[in-house]
Amino acid sequence: MLISPVRQVTPPIRRVWIYGVLATLLSTLVNYGLLWLFENLFEIELLVPKGLWNSDLTLVTPTRVIIVTMLAGFFATIGASALAKLVIGPRIWCLILGFGFGLTSTYGAITLPNVSVSVHVALSALHVLTTFTIVPILALALTIHDSDLADADERYHEHLDSLEEDVKPLANVEQVQVNETPIAQEAQTASEPESPLIGEFHPSRPSPFSRSGRFHSSVLLGTSEPEAVEAILEAGLTYRIALRDGLPGSPAGGPDENRITLVINKGLVTSARRG
Repeated sequence: MLISPVRQVTPPIRRVWIYGVLATLLSTLVNYGLLWLFENLFEIELLVPKGLWNSDLTLVTPTRVIIVTMLAGFFATIGASALAKLVIGPRIWCLILGFGFGLTSTYGAITLPNVSVSVHVALSALHVLTTFTIVPILALALTIHDSDLADADERYHEHLDSLEEDVKPLANVEQVQVNETPIAQEAQTASEPESPLIGEFHPSRPSPFSRSGRFHSSVLLGTSEPEAVEAILEAGLTYRIALRDGLPGSPAGGPDENRITLVINKGLVTSARRG
């Protein structure tokens, strides 16, 4: 089965939504606490328009603050998810657009007509805290980490391996089938030692070489790390650990057809590819 390659490294959408939900909850708690301080400590009654196209003012309630803050976080997370997949450098775009919308809403609170200066200050504080809570957290979620680069590199090489396995030269296969004779099999059976030497594969194991003599990295799947390294070195190849238990290993460097890249999880090989 062909695996689609990663041609652009993008942050995972799940991470964006997790960070977005956490930022929204944090901003909601901050705004709720700030509203409580304004009403009970400073005795300021906050007023806002009843709607976008309605100039009549209404009293700000905790329920209204919670709903508006959660909607702001929800739409901000949707925008961050779109930036993650549509543009290069989504973190910078998130900061520019997020602070742009936040400062615009703050300007609307400052210029709200028919209210006192204390109401202007309180409303501006709510808008500023919401902006500087949600936008930086979403920008952090859109940052490309080393693990994102390692996952993209692994998926790209898995795509190359799938292409290599699906495209097989028919001429070589037919030639190998012609050369297979019972005499050759009997000679091979007779020459097998009773016990394998150190550094040699046991006959019951799958051979790491194909019939054409090419090293097949897929036979390393499920083996322990020492066994896989031993087989690679016996084949005259080098190796690199890309990921070990989810943590990045040595840097990839340039492409190398004489190198096998391994992914180790709990001491076992879960991915092996050439390059």
